[in-house]
This record gives sequence, C-alpha cells and structure tokens, in this order.
Amino acid sequence: MTIQAAQHLVNLIGDDNRVAAAEADKLLAYVNYERPIEVDDVDLLTAPVQQGDVFKMVDALGARNGRQALTLLQDLLATRDALSIFGMIVRQVRLLLLCKEMQAERLPPAAAAKELGVHEYVLSKIAAQAGNFTIEGLETLYKELAEIDHRIKSGGIEVEIALNTFVAEVTSPARSPR
Repeated sequence: MTIQAAQHLVNLIGDDNRVAAAEADKLLAYVNYERPIEVDDVDLLTAPVQQGDVFKMVDALGARNGRQALTLLQDLLATRDALSIFGMIVRQVRLLLLCKEMQAERLPPAAAAKELGVHEYVLSKIAAQAGNFTIEGLETLYKELAEIDHRIKSGGIEVEIALNTFVAEVTSPARSPR
C-alpha cells in the first residue's frame, strides 16, 4: 500500500484497527496481492465509515442545533471510543480552519486537497461545511478543544463529559455566532 493510499484509508475510516484490517484485506484481494494499493483503489472500494457521522455532528454544531449535535454525539459514543471521537472532532475543526484559510487565499481545490492530505471529494464536503463558520469562530473552537485536551490528559475531566459539555456550549443560544 502506498503511503498516500494508507493516509487516504485512514481519512475515510478513522483509526479503528479492526475496520482497517478488513479494508486492507479487501484491497489486497482486489489488487490480487500483485501490486501496491493506490489511492484510486481505496476510493473505488472503501466507503467512509464514521467520518460521515462526524461531518453531520460538526454540521449540527455549525447550525447551532444542539439537540441534533448531542444525538449524533451519543450515537458515536455508543459505537466508538470517546477519545477517538474527540480526536476526530479536533481533526475536523482543524481541517475546517485550514480549508477556510485556503479559501481566503483563493487556493484552487486540487491544491488545497493536496495541502490538507485529503481526497478532493472530502475537501468538497469540508469546504461546504466551512461556510457555517468564520475563521475567528474556528480558531476559538480549536483553542477550546486544545484546552479540553489538556484537561482530559491532566485528569481534570472525563472525555464523555468534556464532549457533551463542548457540544452544549457551542450550540448554546447565548453563545455568539460562529
């Protein structure tokens, strides 16, 4: 598997080793164990797993729909490790911020996708989602997530509580718009 294909696979399915192993087996069988797996092979055979749910949850955050965001968060928590969900949210906010900055610089989509290390399809979804936020709003979210990360790692808060609190605070009507 090429490095680019491996990174793309991670972008699509996240860090679930069991799913990754199953996808790798499927991809190896597809190439008949005769050549390295390429990004195009991953695109052809691998559907995004949890990223769609994280996209939906971050969309709900951007729309300030607390009920939907919390429901989606609970669905994710029911099937995934809380720390991996936190990592996916951090990654998504980071990608949104970088995408928003690249949009401001008028970087072409293909160049932006390459810079971010994502497929152009994923970039198109991120770019659409970035419209729900300002650069300043995304910077604030990213800083808040960094503070939460520190609190989690220092034992100051449990991951599940931190995630629920973060979603509730971000979607609160009292909070200033993104």
